[in-house]
Amino acid sequence: MAHDHIREQAEYFANIPLIDRRIRASVHLEAEADVLFWDTMFQRYRPGQYHYIYHSRSRSGGNTSGVCQCLLYRPYLSKRFLICIDSDLRSFYSGAYNIRHFILQTYCYSWENHYCWSEGLQARMASVFPRAASEFDFRDFLRDLSHLLYRPFVRMLYAGNAPKATMQQMGQCLSMQQKKSSLYKGARAYLQRIRRNLSTLPGAGDYIPQEWFDKAARRGLTPDNVYLHFRGHNIYDQVCHLGLVLCNCSHSQFEQDVLLRSCPRAEYKEQKKIQKDMEAF
Repeated sequence: MAHDHIREQAEYFANIPLIDRRIRASVHLEAEADVLFWDTMFQRYRPGQYHYIYHSRSRSGGNTSGVCQCLLYRPYLSKRFLICIDSDLRSFYSGAYNIRHFILQTYCYSWENHYCWSEGLQARMASVFPRAASEFDFRDFLRDLSHLLYRPFVRMLYAGNAPKATMQQMGQCLSMQQKKSSLYKGARAYLQRIRRNLSTLPGAGDYIPQEWFDKAARRGLTPDNVYLHFRGHNIYDQVCHLGLVLCNCSHSQFEQDVLLRSCPRAEYKEQKKIQKDMEAF
């Protein structure tokens, strides 16, 4: 019988808080880059010291990371050993991933989407680059972008084998380098280019049954918030690019001084869900 590295490690991780009483729980993340977001959440809602794990041994014994590795531990989770994962699109298909099973999730596609929540993003930009914030409003832009993505996104979720665009194809419609002139008047020129690109995708213009919209709405999707549920790095990278154009700064400066300066508090439902989970665990 093959050696069960997963169960063995789960027992070890769960025992760490028993050995070191300063540690509240061991927490397996998808990657080391996730620590900034998840530790912010823990310190905000369940403050204390946590033992974060970024990679562990697979069933075959190799060293690995990622969401699939995290989910291998599902049978062995407890209040002393949790996993934190990006929701990706799971929240639209299944309710099996929840705090009752000691799984914390982002409720956005990934943690990057939280830093792009438009109200907080605009406020942070205004505090660092007030002139740029007076000329461009991320709240309007991300709402308008969401409206463009809404129909192809719903089709992608529920069209089955019917013609539909993939997340990658939709993401490619956004990945265009911009000049500042294209961002005047609410980035109208840029949004028009995105609209044209989306109109060429598989299934564009096809009828969408109302039941698909209803199903998506029950899972929390609205025409205004698609950007929170679209692939995180597409939205995050594009916000970074627009920021450096608008603020005449480097990618890293906008990322550190604006995007990652602070994570929004529970003023929107996706963040409120995380708060509720953490207060329940």
